[in-house]
Amino acid sequence: MASFLYKIGKFSYRRWWAVLALWILAIIALGALGDKIEKPFKDDFKLPDSPSVTAQNTITEKFPEGKAAEGQPAKIILKADDGQRLDTGAHHDSVEKMVAKLQEIPQLVPAERAKIIDPTTGPAAAQSMTDNGTVAIIKFTLDAKMHGAESGVSDATVNTVTEAKKIGRDAGLTVESAGPVSAKAVEPPSELIGIAVAILVMIITFAGLLAAAMPLGAAIMGIVVSTSVISIGTAFLTLGTSTTGLATMIGLAVGIDYSLFVISRYRQEATRTKDRAHAAGVAVGTAGSAVVFAGATVVIALVALNLTGLTFLGQMGLGASVTVVMAVLVSLTVLPALLGLFKGIVFKPRIPLLWTPERSKGPTIGHKVGVALTKHPLPYLIITAAALIVAAIPVTQIQLGLDATSSQDRPAHLIEREAFGAGKSSPLIVVVSAQDPTGMATAAKQVQERISGLDHIAEHGVVGPIPNTAQDAAQFLVIPQNGPSTPETKDLLAEIRSAASDVAKATGSYVGVGGSAAINADFSSALTNRLPIYLLVVVGLAFILLMIVFRSVIIPLVASIGFLLSVAATFGATVGIFQKGWLGWIKPEDQGPILVFAPIFLIGIVFGLAMDYQVFLVSRMREEYHHGASPIDAIRTGYGAGARVITAAALIMVSVFAGFTLSSETFLKLLGFSMAAAIVFDAFLVRMIIMPTTMALLGKRAWWIPRWLDRVLPNIDVEGEKLRAPEAPPANNVAGGAPVAR
Repeated sequence: MASFLYKIGKFSYRRWWAVLALWILAIIALGALGDKIEKPFKDDFKLPDSPSVTAQNTITEKFPEGKAAEGQPAKIILKADDGQRLDTGAHHDSVEKMVAKLQEIPQLVPAERAKIIDPTTGPAAAQSMTDNGTVAIIKFTLDAKMHGAESGVSDATVNTVTEAKKIGRDAGLTVESAGPVSAKAVEPPSELIGIAVAILVMIITFAGLLAAAMPLGAAIMGIVVSTSVISIGTAFLTLGTSTTGLATMIGLAVGIDYSLFVISRYRQEATRTKDRAHAAGVAVGTAGSAVVFAGATVVIALVALNLTGLTFLGQMGLGASVTVVMAVLVSLTVLPALLGLFKGIVFKPRIPLLWTPERSKGPTIGHKVGVALTKHPLPYLIITAAALIVAAIPVTQIQLGLDATSSQDRPAHLIEREAFGAGKSSPLIVVVSAQDPTGMATAAKQVQERISGLDHIAEHGVVGPIPNTAQDAAQFLVIPQNGPSTPETKDLLAEIRSAASDVAKATGSYVGVGGSAAINADFSSALTNRLPIYLLVVVGLAFILLMIVFRSVIIPLVASIGFLLSVAATFGATVGIFQKGWLGWIKPEDQGPILVFAPIFLIGIVFGLAMDYQVFLVSRMREEYHHGASPIDAIRTGYGAGARVITAAALIMVSVFAGFTLSSETFLKLLGFSMAAAIVFDAFLVRMIIMPTTMALLGKRAWWIPRWLDRVLPNIDVEGEKLRAPEAPPANNVAGGAPVAR
């Protein structure tokens, strides 16, 4: 492989104009095709074959008259701070005026499907107002299609809602809204912050502006191409709205990483020879081989998200894997072409006071650290492993959920939760379906008897049975006393489902449980059950790839165990901060369950990035060991050569992910923090401390592999053994003069 990639790198350097022209043509052609055939992105959060989905389908089928209008639900929460009831006196007059103003919303769905009513009078008051009458909810649905987009809400709609809220506030009421009519919080430009930090880190790494800009430019080119490919994919697949966003984030991450690896190796080779085309070829042949295998592990991790059974995760994984493939191709072709374009000025002008290989007169900091780690490896290994284990302790108390209230909806959510209980916004829906009205009545009566006395149900929290028009189905609304992700609500759901099963067996009817709390529980259960399978496939396939790269069983084993340890530490720290409120960073009202798909999502992304660092760092150690260095010297040389660029790559990723912690949205804070923490734990503790110290303790045994397995595995020249056969032209050729730089 190294020889093949050497030819690609050397060709791209010498024929830079042809390579860049082909990529530019590809960008234009794919972009035009994408614009022509792309279809709208569409989210699909369904969990096939789950009990809650079956129940929801039954409700839709049996209660077509109550089917929710297609659009976006919204609501307004009213609270009388003076303790007076909202259904009497001046407060009631204000409520009526607010309702009248809301009726003027231009995007309100037709009245026969969703009519705004006074929550303080008539049947609506039973579920829309508290017993003391001081808090009430006004619900309505917006027809987003009237604004010409599936998710669009017009300014006229927002202005009308704002005027209605002002009526109540002028009357002394607390009025908050939730849904698309709420004012959007101004988010900090997290991506720009991450890019700015990335540029700064690359400037320090290369001590030159042009060299620092090249990895970012190459990453952007890969993102542009992959975005067009994803757009083309919408004509054949249903892709979610988050697909492009995730692909961009991953493309930026791996694109910069891979380019850093290649250009850093090029710089090292350029100090050994004046034949820059040869240096580019060696860089692509060695570091490029590591990039190919690192990219393969990332693609495996992302594509394997389809094993979760969650369509939207699989879609995002496929889209992001396209970006990874493009990032690999760009680093192998576009980057050496750019090196060929700029030739000798790549690392100029040099920034004063910053370290460069050309100015180095002694061992690098990375080499010194490598020596320290390998001289006394055991204390470093024990302390680092102990730190990860301690950080992982809270993971045993992790709670998963779908609660992701936005910052603009939070004030309304808090009032509603305090007044009606945490379960008001996420009721359970029990549906009964039978062959005839008599069978339905019998089953409904038994269901009512079984669920009425259960614990963890809010006061007056059982409403029903509510029959359908055909009288062959009925539904009950069960409001939990606690939130949808709490153990109490999960226990309640289990008891209701047990009762539903008993009634179904006794009567021959269908009895199911739907609603957001049931869907939340099924999502959590599905991901928890499939996580071991996902880990087995991802880690197993990556284990095989790492054995092929390193010709070792021990090193892939240590790499995999280290990854699992860093993930456990990440989840532990995340639980401590977001669920338990460590450091006081998250307000008590914002503390809650971990986003249900965050663990498997984080594992898929971070595993790929972790293997990037693993392959790049240890492949250089393998290269030195394979060419005769002792195990300790190979570790030190490889560590000294790779520590600087891996540190730079990890810092860039941490800054990109940490930028999201500045968001006002709790779930974005969570994802940003967890991914940044995972990179810190895995890159700096596992890859750069645990890995070299373990290898130092094992010595030659680190490279052990059974002979039969060594014969079975394909022998791929990752270290560039053949590239060293013909020595590169020396920097000072005494016999024939210095070779001409090309």
